[in-house]
Amino acid sequence: AYYRPNNATLVIVGDFPAPEAIALAQKYFGGIPASPSPVPRVTTKEPPQTSRRSVTRSYANSPLPAVLEAFHVPPRFSADQYPLVLASAILSQGPDARLRQSLESGHLALQVIGAGNFTEDPNLLFVGAILTPGHSAADGEKAVNQIIGKMRTAPVEPAELERAWNQTVARLAESRQTDQGLGDQIGEAAVVGHDPALVNEELGRYLRVTAADIERVSREYLTAQHS
Repeated sequence: AYYRPNNATLVIVGDFPAPEAIALAQKYFGGIPASPSPVPRVTTKEPPQTSRRSVTRSYANSPLPAVLEAFHVPPRFSADQYPLVLASAILSQGPDARLRQSLESGHLALQVIGAGNFTEDPNLLFVGAILTPGHSAADGEKAVNQIIGKMRTAPVEPAELERAWNQTVARLAESRQTDQGLGDQIGEAAVVGHDPALVNEELGRYLRVTAADIERVSREYLTAQHS
């Protein structure tokens, strides 16, 4: 039901005459029949979370405690994705990130992690740490929440925002160095964002993010009721 040409997107990237590429696509794929009925779509929406959820697990073969927090975030290409990506970078990316400076430099954690999983539907942004011997997961959770709490109550520093811009723009540019990478991003914009032209707007969307935007999305999404 799903593997049909009316449920597929073909992206061709390279230096070639467009009519020639279209002719080849028609030659090799044109004979595949379309689905005779509409392709099923998942329409179920997860209800909003209104209170914090916590799960604790213990394993005999785990040498060190760890804490991982996950916050509900909006879909890919939504307006709030861009300040949230930069917020995640300020928290955990690079040696000057807030979590690394506080937890790793303070010898509370061996490693910190943070990343947003932005997809077609709302998903999760993760923040966490692997603790050093002698510290508990509760210690890590308290420290992580204190640092995230500061993101909600005050704007980030200009130098932090500039570092987050530089890191994000560098990753974006690097991901487009190959035909495969560029094709993947065009396909994502077309399928998930419903507009292939979005691939040309990502850089501007990141660079327009302000410290006030990051403080706002931190207050809205990086909260206990969304974790």
